[in-house]
Amino acid sequence: MKYFYVYIVQCSDNSYYTGMTNDVDRRVLEHNSEENRGSYTANKRPVELLWSTQLTDFNQAEELEKQIKGWSRKKKEAIITGEWDALKVLAACNNASSHRNLSPEPGPFRHTERSRSVNEKSNETDATNSASFDSAQDDCLLPSWQPFMPSQMAQPYYENLQDYLESRRKEGAIIYPPKDEIFKAFELTPLDKIKVVILGQDPYHGEGQAHGLCFSVREGNKIPPSLRNIYKELNADQGIEIPTSGELTKWAENGVFLLNTILTVEQKSPGAHKGKGWETFTDETIQYISGHKENVVFILWGAFAHKKESLIDETKHLILKAPHPAAEVYAGGKACFFGSKPFSKANAFLDEKVDWRL
Repeated sequence: MKYFYVYIVQCSDNSYYTGMTNDVDRRVLEHNSEENRGSYTANKRPVELLWSTQLTDFNQAEELEKQIKGWSRKKKEAIITGEWDALKVLAACNNASSHRNLSPEPGPFRHTERSRSVNEKSNETDATNSASFDSAQDDCLLPSWQPFMPSQMAQPYYENLQDYLESRRKEGAIIYPPKDEIFKAFELTPLDKIKVVILGQDPYHGEGQAHGLCFSVREGNKIPPSLRNIYKELNADQGIEIPTSGELTKWAENGVFLLNTILTVEQKSPGAHKGKGWETFTDETIQYISGHKENVVFILWGAFAHKKESLIDETKHLILKAPHPAAEVYAGGKACFFGSKPFSKANAFLDEKVDWRL
């Protein structure tokens, strides 16, 4: 029987490299050979094998290699140290319950000393900053967003962004929303269910407010001024009673993709993560939705959101622009957000209407 190995090695610059081979020992020797020393970068040799797993199905091995390559460093360390087993990764990524072709022997390999070292280093960070592998932030648990999520997470800009966020956490910065809610919009609104996209800027920066959906605040929080004005327009446009809660989860579950342009913020520091990489990620998200969906309504409120219009194919989708709802706070109700009727205009365009009731 032919076997295929997916493996992780550590390079001399402390980075991780993921590959696939049918002979892992030979492959590691090849990585360290003189003729291959310059095949990546001059400072990435020698390599040390940290982890490998053995499969009998080539397609499964190829899929597992692709997924691990797209992971952040912390997620790779979790599989190296045994926090998360390879079979669970593969089953989740393929949206399947099991894969019987995974060879039971010799099983996942971990270099004991190196795994212990990686594990000890991971334990130095606060438990609240550890990776959450059963949450929405795991790209392979969001099958409708394949292959978009892993393709972005493998990009240098995304790695740099995650390194920056981790460095800020280590410096004591309080970052919102919690790590397991950063991608809440992607979790609650699968790509194939999107009817409407509403763009925000960055999350609320007060304690307990942000939970991964733009304009939305967690249940129990005071409704912010912008959202109060959205509710007033909802009432005028649809005749829906003004809600008493600021949580918009029901909209997200009903096909309204509530996307902030910047997905994280620091406590009491609005715009703190501007220009760190999230804009690239969300621009790519908007373009991906535009290219892979038909007849979506994009609601752009305020000049910041209006700049995203060029990312959307107007021949396929409806774009609704209006002033930001916060503008009415300063314009005494005369900024022209009121009366823009985004909810009725969206439903007039859509074949499957949105239930805007909360």
